[in-house]
Amino acid sequence: MKKDLSKFIPALIVLIVTAVFCVTVIGGIRLKLDYNNIVKGFDKEAIKTDRHGNCLSNDLSAYVSTAKSFVSYAEGILGSPDEIAKAKELIKAFDENSSAFDGYGIYTELASVIENINSRLGENGNTSDLAELLSDQAKIKRAYSGDYLETSEKLDTYLDGFPRSVLAKLFNIGK
Repeated sequence: MKKDLSKFIPALIVLIVTAVFCVTVIGGIRLKLDYNNIVKGFDKEAIKTDRHGNCLSNDLSAYVSTAKSFVSYAEGILGSPDEIAKAKELIKAFDENSSAFDGYGIYTELASVIENINSRLGENGNTSDLAELLSDQAKIKRAYSGDYLETSEKLDTYLDGFPRSVLAKLFNIGK
């Protein structure tokens, strides 16, 4: 009898490890699919044009394009402080991004960095680029911040609690 158990226990351990692994992977895949579906809802709204032909993707691209010019100008005056490096990193991340939801998140962070850069420029600020940035920022915030916050809340609620929060961290889903 003891001889039979010595064969059974390793097989049982392998079976349990395999089951836990499979459930975790399948759960992570399902979580990522559901997460992407929530994000796609925002992305669908982001590509819809308003009566003036504007959409979030175009507005964000225009903002980032002006931000590039503003950052280049600021770099010529300030050199390369941390804010300039952070702005360049965010602009690069935006250019490599494919999701409007993630793009909006990058935009909000970039807008904060631009504000810090502008405060450091003081009197030397590039007023034409800054005026365009502020105008674009107001338009984007007015038109899309509600949808973005609603989607963020849906995602936070969806990823909250056990086991989703653990799987989200394990598979790097969400923030």
